[in-house]
Amino acid sequence: MNLLLPPSLTDKDRIESRLLTLAAVFLFLFCVALSLSSAVRLHSWDVPYRLGHWAGFAIWLVGFTLLHRQLGSLMPDRDPYILPIVALLSGWGLLTIYRLNSDFGIRQTLWLGLCLLMLWLGARIPGLLNLLRRYKYLWLLAGMLLTAMTLVMGFFRPGGSPQLWL
Repeated sequence: MNLLLPPSLTDKDRIESRLLTLAAVFLFLFCVALSLSSAVRLHSWDVPYRLGHWAGFAIWLVGFTLLHRQLGSLMPDRDPYILPIVALLSGWGLLTIYRLNSDFGIRQTLWLGLCLLMLWLGARIPGLLNLLRRYKYLWLLAGMLLTAMTLVMGFFRPGGSPQLWL
């Protein structure tokens, strides 16, 4: 039984729902591996377990489930592959950040929640997609300039590693 399937679906909705379920299963297994990694590393069950990433996974799961359901009714002609790919990559990146540093993981979870909310609000505004389509090359140029600015504005401290971010 698929947990993400609403009662009435088109073929595109079924494809998107199945791919989102696969992404959720992959990220769930990643969370289990992160939880058990300290026990495996120390070869003992008597270790402090890191469990903060489960909150990030829960926010990811709820956010993309609600977004999938809303986009099914708001945009029936959407591509069924884009949202699952975005969901998988953002969840995988989120859990990887939790693996490296829990404090950064919490910040990234808040940003992910905010971005999912903005995406949901953007999908509900009727003329926004037409505005984005009309200026697509301008948005592309702005994104490329922001990416290129990291090469110019990123700084390198002697003895440290380069930090290429804005």
